[in-house]
Amino acid sequence: MNGRIGLLSLAVATMSCVAADAPVVTAPPAAPSTTVRATTIPTTTVPPTAPTAPVPDRRTARVVPATPLAVDRSEVPVVDGRSAEVFFPLDPGEYPTVVFFHGGSWYGGEPASTAEFARTIAGQGAVVFNATYLTGQNGGGFPISYEDVYCALTAASSAAGEFGGVGPLFVTGHSAGAHLASTVAMSGTQFGNARCVAAGAVDIGGFIGIAGPYDTLALGSFMVPWFGGTPEEVAEPWELGNPAHSLEEPVFPVALIHGSGDRLVPLLSSESFQTLLEAAGWDVELYVVPAATHNGIIDPFGDGRETAAKIVDFARS
Repeated sequence: MNGRIGLLSLAVATMSCVAADAPVVTAPPAAPSTTVRATTIPTTTVPPTAPTAPVPDRRTARVVPATPLAVDRSEVPVVDGRSAEVFFPLDPGEYPTVVFFHGGSWYGGEPASTAEFARTIAGQGAVVFNATYLTGQNGGGFPISYEDVYCALTAASSAAGEFGGVGPLFVTGHSAGAHLASTVAMSGTQFGNARCVAAGAVDIGGFIGIAGPYDTLALGSFMVPWFGGTPEEVAEPWELGNPAHSLEEPVFPVALIHGSGDRLVPLLSSESFQTLLEAAGWDVELYVVPAATHNGIIDPFGDGRETAAKIVDFARS
């Protein structure tokens, strides 16, 4: 209605202006007007196109932690008088077996720092061995630390059934522990040794790397004490001590978990390892925990709950 009034006012104003400027002319009698109906041209109706369903992005598809189960704790001997903690659900049942290795930049770290995270994994429905190895501060390095990792796998394989653990082992580690665990898991029996308390074959169902630095060559002089010399001086340890050495034959699926907020070991580390694995034919997925930091990704009171749920989800699948 307001539009019509506006148009009428404009027409009146325009006529007034014309009348003021033009001479007065007597108009002839108006001819009868013919009314012509406006023809509406029908528009072509195009049926709406159904939106394409988005393809789920495995990198960001969130895993919601389940209500945690009650968990108990025990220990099993591993190597040289050292033991691994075992966390397991109190409810009777059959659970996947997870062997976890702490980080610490190769020269430090201890399993006590990751005990609550291991308990969190177990609470999602798994038997978890919170294992350790000699670090660079207490006599570790190549190859003894890798041998310790292998001994932890044989111990877990031997003892898992006592706590309800079944099936192959799922090997995981955080930071430097991810590097060591991946190298040993992908090397078959390369690091088998007589120091292990338990002997026998190890059946590995998959590897889960958490915020891992997988290319030690990129760390340069920082790793020289670990390997006992430069790559030019001791080429074999540098080669055998990296997972890239054993990627020719895909053996098991791999999941890489990394926080987008990691500033110590950037996400690029896992992305590069994923590319390397895929080029060699491995089944690998990268799971990114939004904004998680290097240590926050295993914080049992924060992002570590999601990481733990992802580990168990991967092991069950």
